[in-house]
Amino acid sequence: MGHYVGDGSQPLHTTMYFNGWIGNNPHGYTTNQKFHAWIDGGYFHKTGGIDVGELAGKIHVARRLVNANQPDGMFHDVVEYLFEQNKLVEPLYELEKEGKLSGEGDQGLAGRAFLDGQLVKAGQMLGDIWYTAWLEAPRINISRRNWHSVMPLHRER
Repeated sequence: MGHYVGDGSQPLHTTMYFNGWIGNNPHGYTTNQKFHAWIDGGYFHKTGGIDVGELAGKIHVARRLVNANQPDGMFHDVVEYLFEQNKLVEPLYELEKEGKLSGEGDQGLAGRAFLDGQLVKAGQMLGDIWYTAWLEAPRINISRRNWHSVMPLHRER
């Protein structure tokens, strides 16, 4: 699940322009087919990696997803999450066009905050999904007497 939620925070995973702009390109965005790989890791590698401790400090305590109690509510919350990431496709291309994702000098590091923010969003969403699943899971009461019928592979030692 972490892979899917993380991929969802990467705006290029939500668009047909996932690996360089294709077709009509009135804003002159990059058509480089290595753009996706650069955003997925090349930029982080060039700029010193990911400081997990710093990013973790930006994540709040997990919260229950807003629509979790509705039929298909979690689905709708996840679609909204993906929709919000899709709104960032052009801003991401703009950062590249402005040289803020080159990893070179101060200008080339300016895109770091954007990409770090996407990692934080992914971590937050993953935590919120797990917490919501835990809250919404049906409760079962397993007594010692019927433990073996529920867990047939369990053996007492």
